[in-house]
Amino acid sequence: MIAAAPIERTIELTHVLHYEAAVLDDGQFEDWLALLHPEVRYVAPVRIDVSPSDQEAPEHSLSFFNDDLMSLSGRVAKLRTGLMQTEYPPSRVVRLITSILVTREEVDGVQPVRSAFLVYRQHRQRDVEMLAGHRRDQWVKLDGAWRLKRRDIAFAANVLPAKSLPLFY
Repeated sequence: MIAAAPIERTIELTHVLHYEAAVLDDGQFEDWLALLHPEVRYVAPVRIDVSPSDQEAPEHSLSFFNDDLMSLSGRVAKLRTGLMQTEYPPSRVVRLITSILVTREEVDGVQPVRSAFLVYRQHRQRDVEMLAGHRRDQWVKLDGAWRLKRRDIAFAANVLPAKSLPLFY
């Protein structure tokens, strides 16, 4: 069994994840950017289906996105222009964050947090998408506040049923 972090830390980080989902759902992207560490990595690698009998999964460098703070800020700026076809008008989005696991494995101030997500997106009248997956995060305290230093997103599907990926997961 994985050792759990102290309950106070688990409650604190659970609140941070729920706050993050709320600001993203409300389109408050600048508030979301404020939650990010200056050295953040935000990665969603393409997953490969392999047989359980295979000892090692093949290595590749394909990803749906692999962002740092500059590229995430650029994505937010692009959303704010109103010229992004896939987000004009803005989608109605609901993020469900669950299965939050805060472990005791803190090393060098990095707190690992695992969670699952389901993102419902409706764009215009009939475009509806749902994406699910897991996230493996690394959170650090910076100036007394938790900041996301790394997020690895593993979508449940390796072929996504989405026309684009304008959202944050």
